[in-house]
Amino acid sequence: MPENRKWLSAGFSLPELLITMVLLAVVAQLAMPPLERWQQETRLRNQAQRLVLFLRHAQQMAMSENKPVYLLSSHTPAPGCMVITFSIHCACMSPTPCAIRHSQQFQLFKGRMQLLGSTYTAVKPAMFQALSGLSFGHAGSFVVGEGSLQVKVILNNLGRIRLCTPADPVTAIAPC
Repeated sequence: MPENRKWLSAGFSLPELLITMVLLAVVAQLAMPPLERWQQETRLRNQAQRLVLFLRHAQQMAMSENKPVYLLSSHTPAPGCMVITFSIHCACMSPTPCAIRHSQQFQLFKGRMQLLGSTYTAVKPAMFQALSGLSFGHAGSFVVGEGSLQVKVILNNLGRIRLCTPADPVTAIAPC
């Protein structure tokens, strides 16, 4: 074996590793904004789906109990409060005895996601009719969101519930 043979290294040199790490850091910085947007959209879609399930629960209750069911909502003073009740005069604050289901039980509005608005009022709340689950005369919408990302949950007269995005497009949800 010759004594003057160069030592063959089995790995990378320090400069090669440093350049690789710098390039990985740059690529990671470029990927962060889309990743954050994707996470925000995912939270918003999950929030909207929880609201749809809450509405369908109220609709199912109207059909099974043979009573009209009201959905009372409030975005002020208690943001994100929603109650399923048989009485139109139930308050939407903390869980009250007249509430059948309350948004706090379902963790309906979690984190920064909030009920931003609604076409429903205390005089004309969302309502599902007994037996049929229809919503004649009580069509409207709820808007949930975080910042510029919003999803509108629309309830039509036939009791159908659909989602759309009023402003910034959200992946997998049609624009309004």
